[in-house]
Amino acid sequence: INDLAKTNRNLEKEICLKEINEKKILRQSTVITSVNHFFQKSMLAETYEEIARIFIPIALEVIPGQYCFVGEVTKARKDSLEILAISDQALHECNMVKMDKNVRLRNLKIRGIVSCVIQQDKTLIVNDPPSHPDFVQPPETHIPIDSFLGLPMKLGTEIKGIIAFAGKEGGYDSDDREAGEMLAVALVEALSLKKREDEKAKL
Repeated sequence: INDLAKTNRNLEKEICLKEINEKKILRQSTVITSVNHFFQKSMLAETYEEIARIFIPIALEVIPGQYCFVGEVTKARKDSLEILAISDQALHECNMVKMDKNVRLRNLKIRGIVSCVIQQDKTLIVNDPPSHPDFVQPPETHIPIDSFLGLPMKLGTEIKGIIAFAGKEGGYDSDDREAGEMLAVALVEALSLKKREDEKAKL
């Protein structure tokens, strides 16, 4: 009986591991498909900012949540961000729906948990933002930040900016981190390619 019970426990463990591996493979396949879809659409983008706008809804299908923005460190001031794109729901809740999509939000001070991502060059998951030592309380009109995933955008060793997600029910996890880092690589590559094309066109 003991041997049978042990065999059953081992079998249960094997089944559990198999299910975990299958879920991981399915997840990776979904991310890769989304990356390919993004690359295809980004090739049709006419502007640098449009690439970031294309990216956000695709990323939110992989990493479920309410909000997302893509920010780039300014050339003139390394302590400031230019927002390239913001998710539609964030625009709506911030009463920015009528804002011209070709107008960037410029010179936003890099601070709080966003600064941790950029200055420390690391992905950050914070599922209770107010408890984080670097959290800065946003104004009342700001979208609620009850969970946060921040990913550095980097080209080689240079930090280019940040992709920030917020508002996932139940919080973000290691699967979101892994998917986000793959998506970040794709976004940086597409933006860099567009920038090179634009610079070449000016010659």
